[in-house]
Amino acid sequence: MHRTPIPSRFLAAAAATTMLFAGPLLAASAARQIAELTPVVTLPTGKSSSWVEVTKESVWVASESPNVVHRIDPRSNKEVATVALPGNACAGLTSGFGHLWVPLCGTAPSLAAVDLKTNRISSVLKLGPPRPEGGIAASKDSLWIVTDEKGALVRIDPASESVRQTVQVPPESYNPIYFQNRIWVTHPKGSEVTVVDARDGRIVATVRTGAGPRFLTSDAVSVWTLNGGDNTVSQIDGKSLKVVKSIPLNVEARGGDIKSGQGFVWVTLQKTPLTVIDARKAELVCQWTGTGGDSMGLGPNAVWLSNVREATVARYDVTQSLARCRSH
Repeated sequence: MHRTPIPSRFLAAAAATTMLFAGPLLAASAARQIAELTPVVTLPTGKSSSWVEVTKESVWVASESPNVVHRIDPRSNKEVATVALPGNACAGLTSGFGHLWVPLCGTAPSLAAVDLKTNRISSVLKLGPPRPEGGIAASKDSLWIVTDEKGALVRIDPASESVRQTVQVPPESYNPIYFQNRIWVTHPKGSEVTVVDARDGRIVATVRTGAGPRFLTSDAVSVWTLNGGDNTVSQIDGKSLKVVKSIPLNVEARGGDIKSGQGFVWVTLQKTPLTVIDARKAELVCQWTGTGGDSMGLGPNAVWLSNVREATVARYDVTQSLARCRSH
């Protein structure tokens, strides 16, 4: 999966030194290698691997050459289905309304709906992301996706698969998530997140973050953005709609992904496959460097990491990883 480069004006200020945090700051020489973590399983995905989406019953991984999504049973850690796609799954996946929703790039961007019961494509909508590295969100009654570089945030009725509303957000906005009855959309060419009321499409606020936010996640109280422009993670309070903490990653935040779960925020980046942030303290507590770093998903006691270059997806045990983190 291609990762869009960060504008040079942001990278000029980026730190390129890998460090490890575990309470006090440790020297760069003490940085851990991802090889010290042993995957529970590593599965091949073809010639590449990219986006990961974890549902209640399955783990879905998109890949290119061929263009497919793989369905993995987390109980057996085995692939149980492969669904061929009519295009390149170039943006983040989401699940909802009985389907896996897969944004597709190409000369005519589109959106594939994969039936979770039959493992078959039930329909392909004639709208999709303007570029790679975008995403799609599911609220209580709608799907939300940015469909052009001018900032058209389109709201889709999943039953009729028709557009029910279009909300104008900043040009070149990309990734939406649903949190507390709102849609939060990142703006990687800027330094902000646009907050939209998921009930009526009204823009509620614009929240300043670190530079170049693209990917984001949420937990019970906060939204967290991964900022490629200044190599930080911003914590936004869901009530005040203000950034309450900025956490330096101390590595170049190119590409990557961010997820939350089990009291932590998890980040994957190129050459830094796994970083762990304590969500309550908003502090970086562990970081592993090495090959890999692309997209990720979280399941019960499991971190699923895709590796675009090695064309694999690996499952790591959360308990064992945290124990290893605290052992030094």
